[in-house]
Amino acid sequence: MPDVTLKTLSLQLVEFGKDVDGRLDSMDERFGAMDKRFDAIDQRFDTMDQRFDAMDRRFAAMDQRFDGIGQRFGAMDQRFDGVDRRLERIETKIDQLAEVRSRPPSPRLRRASPRRAPARRK
Repeated sequence: MPDVTLKTLSLQLVEFGKDVDGRLDSMDERFGAMDKRFDAIDQRFDTMDQRFDAMDRRFAAMDQRFDGIGQRFGAMDQRFDGVDRRLERIETKIDQLAEVRSRPPSPRLRRASPRRAPARRK
């Protein structure tokens, strides 16, 4: 009887091994399918990451352009400020000259000013 028990145990062990192998193979297939899905998702993320990198480069280039435009406008603004200051000085001078001309001449200046000779007629 011990031989029969060893044979049955051996057969049971072989069947158990086959069952375990089958289960492991099915788990391996499931993990393989999951691995393929994760690879596909990873590729999508890589594609998205590349697109975001391209967008970042575009935005950086646009930012540099806007900085250049801002510098140009800053320089133009300084130029306009200089022109504005010059115009204010000219306006002040014009106002001063207009004020001087609107005053009546002093009596001393009338006497001291030379008289013009009458124009000759031909």
